[in-house]
Amino acid sequence: FKTYSEWVNFIGSGYRNVGNFQIGPWFNWVTLNAREGLRTRFDLGTATDFNPNWYLHGYLAYGFGDRKFKGKAQAYYFIHKDPRSYIHATYLNDLDNGQNYYDEVSLDNIIALAIRKPNVPIKFLQVEMQELEYFCSTPYGLSAKIGIQHKVFNPLENIPGKDFFAPGKGDPLNNFEAALTLRFSYLEKFLNGNFFRTSLGSEYPTVEIQYHKGFSGILHSNYDYHKLKLRVNDLVKIAPFGTIDINLYAGKTFGTLPYMLLEVAPGNELYYYNKYAFNLMNRFEFLTDRYAGFAVEHNFGSGSFKYFGPTRFMKWRQFLNIKAI
Repeated sequence: FKTYSEWVNFIGSGYRNVGNFQIGPWFNWVTLNAREGLRTRFDLGTATDFNPNWYLHGYLAYGFGDRKFKGKAQAYYFIHKDPRSYIHATYLNDLDNGQNYYDEVSLDNIIALAIRKPNVPIKFLQVEMQELEYFCSTPYGLSAKIGIQHKVFNPLENIPGKDFFAPGKGDPLNNFEAALTLRFSYLEKFLNGNFFRTSLGSEYPTVEIQYHKGFSGILHSNYDYHKLKLRVNDLVKIAPFGTIDINLYAGKTFGTLPYMLLEVAPGNELYYYNKYAFNLMNRFEFLTDRYAGFAVEHNFGSGSFKYFGPTRFMKWRQFLNIKAI
């Protein structure tokens, strides 16, 4: 039974514990794209038996087409787990694989080969990033995250290149910023894992405010700016007709920035539904320095499918959504 459950978990989650370490996800091990050709990747992380307060993870990838190595290394130190607080450091040097929001299938996922929309060119963007952040939360639903981040972008294919951007106080497409995020979700419930947790939502609205400040002249950074973002989310239960998820958001950028540092409306270039994205929009199709939008999704649960044997057996679900930005 233990062996069976471990293999089911490995297939479903992608990860498998091997002694004090964790390998996976398996769906990133081998993939294929127009620039890298055959790409291989291997991840290695620590399990709880290694250290209950430290989580270390990294991966090394190699493209046989461009003959280049890529990789990532990150470390979490958990100061407290209830209420949760930790320090997180990351170094990344890889292509932008498109995981900009929750539940998105990355471009280096082997499943993306089968569900990618045809005739949509992949935007290849090289990113080198260093990041350090501190997160803390309270038992009352208030959490805060403060961090600094340094990014250097190198557009490679199907998007405007670095030659389009002039240097200023630093190098073009070189950015350094500090950010503060405040989030309040009263009586929010979580499903806790060994290191990470998944939100089960709250009966009350969740409010999140972000402030970003860009600094030029630090590590050859080029841009001075301010960003403000606001997001309000609420899940309304209307039994027996399911739930309605309401998401309102707005933001504004004060300053002149290149396209990858503006607000990129979340497009989806895969035949994979994502509630957080505009599924009929491509990535980098719309860019903005000020925006407001909403997304409303009504999940009926089984809905009318429960009246038909085959669809009831397959546990089909029924929902509708309206989105605008």
